[in-house]
Amino acid sequence: MHFLTYSQWLTNKRRDDSYRVAKDYIAALNENQEIIREINFHYSHLCPASGVSIESETIAKKRIEHLHVLQDNLSLARVHLSIANSELAFWKVKLSPSFSEQHNIVIKDLSNIVTIMVGLNSQLYLMFADDYENRKEVISHKKNI
Repeated sequence: MHFLTYSQWLTNKRRDDSYRVAKDYIAALNENQEIIREINFHYSHLCPASGVSIESETIAKKRIEHLHVLQDNLSLARVHLSIANSELAFWKVKLSPSFSEQHNIVIKDLSNIVTIMVGLNSQLYLMFADDYENRKEVISHKKNI
């Protein structure tokens, strides 16, 4: 009787933990997606493009500072996603072969995004904080479009 109860409890516990780990994986995917959405929002206001007004130096610096935080958050979220994927295997939960391949692509793409952000943030900082002549050229070009 006790063994049967324990066996049923253990089976239910494994199922519950497997479900929790699968939910954690999906939450990690959502975390990355939300950070990327926010990154896109800030870059769309900072990067010179037709129809986008040039923001003040103060606002631009605040956005760039926030983008540095988002860059760190994205690096951490990528780690969370990798850990969540590793935990799936422990609980004998597997991604489908095609989704597993997509997972590897997402991890690589997230690393690439962080790398590109380092350079882009540096260039934006230079444009808004250090190189007013360059900013004047960008503003002039945008007015002519």
